[in-house]
Amino acid sequence: MIFTKNAGFLLALLLAATVPSLAQTSPKAAPAQAAASVRKPTPFDGLRKYMAENTRYPEQARAKGVAGTVHVRFERDDAGRIINPSIAKSLEPSCDAEAIRVIKTMPPHLLNVFPPGMSMLLPVVFPAPGSEVTKQ
Repeated sequence: MIFTKNAGFLLALLLAATVPSLAQTSPKAAPAQAAASVRKPTPFDGLRKYMAENTRYPEQARAKGVAGTVHVRFERDDAGRIINPSIAKSLEPSCDAEAIRVIKTMPPHLLNVFPPGMSMLLPVVFPAPGSEVTKQ
């Protein structure tokens, strides 16, 4: 009888000690370097690519050494087309005209993440001539 009580106690103690080791544990965090190299795509990747490939630095602005950002305000209609583009922040007339041109020619699908009629403000960057951004 004493053996049975001791065996039951030892069994309960053994189970209590092993249960935490069977519990789920969180996976170890990946090294920061590996986590930094993986980048999830965003809805704006296509827009960034379009802007980088289609914005032309005006020769007039390049000759003057003009650099900066033009902010263009616009809306999109139900079909996704750009309507009412206007300059919210000017840089130089030739840069302003180029910013309006590149926004007006933007494919409708690039802004599908936004509801029609929503007012948007998009920066169009004209980096300094010779900077790393212009060499890409």
